[in-house]
Amino acid sequence: MDEFITVQCPFCAQDFSVELDVTGGRDQVFIVDCEVCCRPVECHLQFDEAGACMHEISTDA
Repeated sequence: MDEFITVQCPFCAQDFSVELDVTGGRDQVFIVDCEVCCRPVECHLQFDEAGACMHEISTDA
């Protein structure tokens, strides 16, 4: 089952979707390009025990 979250690009401030890898562990860090401005952003995801996702987006990519 695919799951997505909506994040805001720190460069262009537009929202875009990021697919979650629920099998990738509780703490994940990966780089994804903004769907609008194509600049790379670093995604930090953390899943709690119930499977809820907290996220942080940065320009450190």
